[in-house]
Amino acid sequence: MNVQIRKWTPAFLDNLPLPGRNEPRIELTDPATEGLMLRATHRGIRWSVVYRVTGQGGFNPKTGRELKGPQQRMVIGKYPAVGLKAARNKADEVRTLADQGKDPKELQIATVKAKHKAAAEQLNNSVAVVIDGMLALKSANNRSATVKNLRNLIKNHVLPGFEKYDIEQMSDITAVKINRLLNDTIEAGQWNTATKIKNVVRMLIEYGIENGHMDHDPRREIKKMEGKNPQPMKDAEAKFLSTNHTKVILNRAKALGYPWGDLVQLLMLTGCRTIELRTAKWSDIDFERRALHLTKAKSKIKQETLIPFSDRAWQIIEKLKRGNRGEFLFSTDGGEKPVNSNTYSKKLINKGIPEEFHDWSNHDLRHTFRSKLSELRVPTHIAELALGHKLQGIEATYNHHDFLDEKREAAELYSQFIGGLDE
Repeated sequence: MNVQIRKWTPAFLDNLPLPGRNEPRIELTDPATEGLMLRATHRGIRWSVVYRVTGQGGFNPKTGRELKGPQQRMVIGKYPAVGLKAARNKADEVRTLADQGKDPKELQIATVKAKHKAAAEQLNNSVAVVIDGMLALKSANNRSATVKNLRNLIKNHVLPGFEKYDIEQMSDITAVKINRLLNDTIEAGQWNTATKIKNVVRMLIEYGIENGHMDHDPRREIKKMEGKNPQPMKDAEAKFLSTNHTKVILNRAKALGYPWGDLVQLLMLTGCRTIELRTAKWSDIDFERRALHLTKAKSKIKQETLIPFSDRAWQIIEKLKRGNRGEFLFSTDGGEKPVNSNTYSKKLINKGIPEEFHDWSNHDLRHTFRSKLSELRVPTHIAELALGHKLQGIEATYNHHDFLDEKREAAELYSQFIGGLDE
């Protein structure tokens, strides 16, 4: 392909006709810059510079002058990512180094190796990598439950706190940052959690120092948290949620979907204890009687119990995802394990509702279920049985009727109330 050689400008380069896939490449030398060349193929234009390194050719035996070595070529980038002016400056820089007896390629390789080494050291000293190493060591020397609790604490509290204070490398860990994290946690009313965070951080620092990941020890300056929790225990008494509060939670749960949103809806509709539904398996569902079957082992009252599902609750059961790895109704790993937190559902619900409605618990849903049944004039003994409680007194001794139909009627009454809250 014939290309007229003239003064190079960006316009000249932009309009340079590229050869086809099967056509020979074009090689041009910059008329204005010694050594700068371009190669044009169907893939685009690539800059390179040719040079000879002073001294690589030995010495002139008569004059003692250093001789230049063989011609070499060094790629310096693609156009237009590297523009004409930048390419010319780079070509001048390369040839200046070569004239000084320095091989630009060797310098480039050394620079890249230094960057890779620095990146590797930084990765090796990252908090995430060091935590993995520490947990691996703990796994070899501790019970799996202990390591699991440690891993969850790190995931839920330590790493989020590190992210807040820009702690990515072990060198970022300072007493000032850790004390701020501990103070934040204490101010949030989580004194015990702050104590655990402090212990984990000290453990991480000790592991980091022993294994060469950090060269400073801030542990002596981390605040002391000795003794017991100075904060008074909050009353755990359940609350009766207002109709508006119940409505807000319900509609957020519907929007949230599986698994946590569906779990909260069923807690509302059945009055079940959280653990009864959270750990329920498909084999616990009595499809013929549309009820949750609690064995003696699973029932808090140590009696076989049937918790009936209203029509609305049964519709949720029928739409639940059936895992291919296990039997648990509510799971994030295909049914192999149940969802593992009684409070995570509340956290997810609260993310999508106004702050004024954040004060509630799963047990409040059960409390509201029971109180509403009384408001709906359900007989006391039926309301108690619907909640999974025992009959009392002489009734408990002689009455062995399961009251399933009566409990279902009570559940349907409450379901009608919940149905009226749909948006």
